[in-house]
Amino acid sequence: MKKQKLFLLAVLLISIKTFAQDISYGVRGGLNVANFSMNLPSNIWPAGNKKEARTHFNIGVFAQHQLNDKMALQTELFYSGEGASFSKPGTEMPEHIKLGYLSLPLFFKYTIADHFYAMAGPQISYLLSAKCIYANGNSYDVIKEHKKIAIGFVPVIGYDWNKFSINLRYQIGLSKLPQTPPNWSMTHYTDDQVKSNVFSAVISYTLF
Repeated sequence: MKKQKLFLLAVLLISIKTFAQDISYGVRGGLNVANFSMNLPSNIWPAGNKKEARTHFNIGVFAQHQLNDKMALQTELFYSGEGASFSKPGTEMPEHIKLGYLSLPLFFKYTIADHFYAMAGPQISYLLSAKCIYANGNSYDVIKEHKKIAIGFVPVIGYDWNKFSINLRYQIGLSKLPQTPPNWSMTHYTDDQVKSNVFSAVISYTLF
């Protein structure tokens, strides 16, 4: 746990130092469509459940350092709602695993053509909350069953217009979410191979 916290702090300090000068700041927010990568149906309990995406929001701030006319470095710090829903055939009340992360990506940005750009880079996320909500309304805190740190890789394509920017991105989960061994009694995980993947639409606005 100490190593994970030190690693997160090191990434944050490097990002701050990188963008200490000649930077622009802004706010950003958008919509997440999150899901888990897992082997169906063996990784879902009980057998027969259907896995579905969970829709949530993301919101935070960003900083960008322009290297030249076409290239820039960009970092962000934002809250990201993730997880997945599980529904039993024949019912209308899904069960949810809701995860909340504080995410810190570091992107290399390249302008492809006028206003159009592509970005890509690693992302480190720190787990803030994890709940399992059942169809009967009962909610359980399952944060201890999840690893605190999640690593991902995020490709982005977007469009800049004056102080506004809109982009589409896909977070590819690289690290496993459950603790090893997982606790079968509280969540739908039946092994430790679950990863988080998130498709996002993000709008940002440069403040200064």
